[in-house]
Amino acid sequence: MAVTLNRPERHDAWTFELEQELFDLADRADADQRIGAIVLTGAGKSFCPGMDMSALATLGRGPGIAARRRPPTHLRSMRKLTVAAINGGCASVGFVQALRCDVPFAAEEAKLSCSFTRRDAPAEYGASWLLPRLIGLADATDLLLSGRTIDAAEGSS
Repeated sequence: MAVTLNRPERHDAWTFELEQELFDLADRADADQRIGAIVLTGAGKSFCPGMDMSALATLGRGPGIAARRRPPTHLRSMRKLTVAAINGGCASVGFVQALRCDVPFAAEEAKLSCSFTRRDAPAEYGASWLLPRLIGLADATDLLLSGRTIDAAEGSS
């Protein structure tokens, strides 16, 4: 089953509503015996560049984080194979969601970044725990502390 983050007008930036919709779809796919895998991708030229800053501006004035029914690490709990088809810009919470998938694939034009560092924010959603386990401590420390952007070729090496 293909699931597309479909907010091309905002480059598929993450919102709490998008999170709920994604996790609802993933739960339904996980329960459906006819579905063998969940493929997550973005609409347009981006996968997910991170949190939609306008969503952060509304914190405290709406349900936001308080409405969460599942942790932001929910994709990791799927019984079905999860595949991230990273088709473009992928940063911050989008980067972490891609890492939570069992198999991440990045298109040649994809750009990946732990951009929270550039915003003077700590690594989010368990990135500081997960990334060293996937790519090793030295490379993870480089990405987590520098916030630099890498391309798909560097990400696969």
